[in-house]
Amino acid sequence: VFSWAAVPNATSYEVRTGTIIANSNIVWGAAIPVQIPPTNPATLSFITNKDNIVYDVMTYYSVRALGSNGASSAWSGITGIFVSSYNNPISALNNDLSTKISTSPNPTNGTVVVSSDVLREKSIKFVLIDAMGKSLLEEQTTQGLPYEINLENIANGLYYLKIIGKDNISIKKIVKR
Repeated sequence: VFSWAAVPNATSYEVRTGTIIANSNIVWGAAIPVQIPPTNPATLSFITNKDNIVYDVMTYYSVRALGSNGASSAWSGITGIFVSSYNNPISALNNDLSTKISTSPNPTNGTVVVSSDVLREKSIKFVLIDAMGKSLLEEQTTQGLPYEINLENIANGLYYLKIIGKDNISIKKIVKR
């Protein structure tokens, strides 16, 4: 849900969504018209259709007001929203092993070991994602778990480690100190 304050004299709004590409520029999609409800609320919201949500990627939103004379305001400042598949009951149906995979030490100063007593797959991909949804590190093992990931060259902060198996995806929060 992306919300904004109503603009006086606006007759409708347009919302656009975008994602960052490799050169750190946002690529915007087509503007989506948003009509003002008859109640004329002080705050309006745009709710993305659940089929259009891109999980584990930062999605950016911007809005502009349209007037009855066809004039439009400038696009608003950009709001980024990160939707994790970890919190998505649709993609997590019986495939989320987050509670059965451990990462230690967490917080970490340099390396983190991913282990599990139940995940028996040998081919596993690991993707470290920052708070902006940018993939910082990708590694793959064909030896299964446990697996050690070196984070010594990663800045201190909060990250999401996406663990991808053949039929399972798990997201673990990692704190680097």
